[in-house]
Amino acid sequence: MKLAQSIALATAAALAVGGLALPARGAPGPTDRPTPPAPTVPTRTASATLAEDLTFMREEERLARDLYRAFAEEYGSNTAFDRIASSEQRHFDAIGRLLRLYGLDDPSAGLAPGTYAQPTLTAMYDELLALGRKSIDDAYEAGIAVEEADIEDLANAIARTTAPEAKHVLESLKRGSERHLAAYTAYRNGSTPISGAQRGRGIGQASKAQRHRAEEGQGMRGQGPRAVEDRPADCPLN
Repeated sequence: MKLAQSIALATAAALAVGGLALPARGAPGPTDRPTPPAPTVPTRTASATLAEDLTFMREEERLARDLYRAFAEEYGSNTAFDRIASSEQRHFDAIGRLLRLYGLDDPSAGLAPGTYAQPTLTAMYDELLALGRKSIDDAYEAGIAVEEADIEDLANAIARTTAPEAKHVLESLKRGSERHLAAYTAYRNGSTPISGAQRGRGIGQASKAQRHRAEEGQGMRGQGPRAVEDRPADCPLN
């Protein structure tokens, strides 16, 4: 007897004895339910250039934070350095979120302040720390050097990427660095940075003595260093 005929006879016998019901043609049986599609996980891939830029910027933002914290310890917690260091922490965190978004390793992991994945940044930190410890005006010069370098590196990274998330964050950080540069430049030149509202009321340059009083928390109209505090980074990855 052919195999097909044997299978047909066995099936007919089973139906006659057990009263089994076959599912309607085209309808799923008890063990033939459709498998739901696997959930999709959104992923983003960074180009080699973007990965390199983000890795470098993560450490550059940490350098700024570490340097300004050291100057705040040297010259007092009420100086501009303390508040701008807090802003640099937010910048550092924003780059960290981008690293996680793109699945990139964190170059800062396990490294102590003043030590960086890129030897050039470690050398830069040592040089600027030594400069800034000479006087508070030299510390402002060091801050200017950091912010100028940061702005240039951010501008280059922005120009090299088309990734919308990265571009948005980097542009926000660049605006923050420009405010930091303006603040340090004003202090270095003997004036106190002022807010837009104060500027509209005609409050202008302050003397060097007023500037140092501002650093002690007494600034113009009680503003002190708050006038240079940076806004949180406008990062869409919070």
